[in-house]
Amino acid sequence: MPDARRQWFLAILLNGLPGWLLVLAGLALSAVSLLADNLGLGAQAEILGWKQVVGAAAGALLASAGAWLGVRISTGTTPDLQSSTFDVGLGPADDQPIYDSAAPRVPFLHELSELYRYRYLLRNLVGRDLKVRYKRSVLGFFWAMVNPLLTMAVLVVVFTNLFRFEVENYPIFLLSGILLWRLFAEGTSQAMRSVLGNSGLSKKIYIPNSVFVAASLGSAVIHFLFAAFPLLVLALITGVAPQVSWAYLVIPVIQTTLFAFGIGLVTAALAVFFADMLDIYDVLLNAYYFLTPIIYPIAILPEFLRRVQALNPMHSFITAFRDALIAGQWPNLESTLTATIIALLVTAAGWSLFTRLSDQFAYQV
Repeated sequence: MPDARRQWFLAILLNGLPGWLLVLAGLALSAVSLLADNLGLGAQAEILGWKQVVGAAAGALLASAGAWLGVRISTGTTPDLQSSTFDVGLGPADDQPIYDSAAPRVPFLHELSELYRYRYLLRNLVGRDLKVRYKRSVLGFFWAMVNPLLTMAVLVVVFTNLFRFEVENYPIFLLSGILLWRLFAEGTSQAMRSVLGNSGLSKKIYIPNSVFVAASLGSAVIHFLFAAFPLLVLALITGVAPQVSWAYLVIPVIQTTLFAFGIGLVTAALAVFFADMLDIYDVLLNAYYFLTPIIYPIAILPEFLRRVQALNPMHSFITAFRDALIAGQWPNLESTLTATIIALLVTAAGWSLFTRLSDQFAYQV
């Protein structure tokens, strides 16, 4: 029985992993909020402000939701202790999930559990996308590093000589913005086309459509990680000294990934029902690129447009990334919480729309 209990505990831990990760994220958010003054995030020492209380409450709520989700997923996929067979989710050898279209379920939560159960397919789809993309390329995966560097070099020559922007460390300023933007643009564009591109496969066998969207975003994240290495090397070469604030760089990347996932879910769902969405989104994406201070500093904009940028999530993510990388500044707690909440709300809204419409995709494509 002790061995059976250990396997039962392992099944709960592994099957409910998405929920437990949310618990850790919520606890971390609460800790950062309560210790904001000690971490130098703008809070006054020995004074518990309302922003810290809101942050701690949001973290507690996120941790509670994660615990509920983890328990719900685990208890729905783990067997009784008396059973001799345990599905701990260790690999493809597990029993294949059975899809029952008549079973009552909440689409928002059901699709989340299905995405986790098909995590091995997700990994294979990401690998397939990367192999297909670089199959005939001489440089292979190194092209993910070279491409943004060449783009940066061209833009640096154009804007420093023709427009004469006075921006400190302009190559790093430009490349950091380009990389985060490409993470968003590539993730959302590929996600929008993923459901349509894999419609033939999804009609033959049951596969949760969210796997295709997540795989597209996973490929974009891997491309970003490849390109981030030359960014840091170039920063060191140009005189940007390594600082403790570099540890914060992962936060804007996570925020951008969540934001891109939410937008990708919305565009993917709409593209199934409206074929023109593919062309419309490309136009909107180009407009969004030039409206966001990526290749130019926000200082050149009129006062009105500067205030408008406060409503632009990508501007917030990119600015925080640049401040931590170039200036060595830690963003204050308010801006961090605001950007994170916006990213989570967009993700939740996109997931809700996508899961409500996903059952109709097979009849539309």
